[in-house]
Amino acid sequence: KGKQLPLTSRISGNVGAQYGGAVNRWDDGSWFVRADWSYKGKQYLDQSNQAWIDGRGQVNLRGGIQRGPLGFEVFVLNALDDDN
Repeated sequence: KGKQLPLTSRISGNVGAQYGGAVNRWDDGSWFVRADWSYKGKQYLDQSNQAWIDGRGQVNLRGGIQRGPLGFEVFVLNALDDDN
């Protein structure tokens, strides 16, 4: 069995959920909130597979409003402050 390529993980995945609706006071307004979770497994730093970064998950959050062609969004990357 060979060694793993540097900076690649054997396992990775993403999942997200979004919820939204209309803004009742605006004829053409809407809002949304979204959460995404991503995971990357253990990654080796070099070809010898001696040093590595542990697997880690990250949560990102986003929310926004839209009225006609204009929109405003805010987002938080790494919301749980995962230092890994």
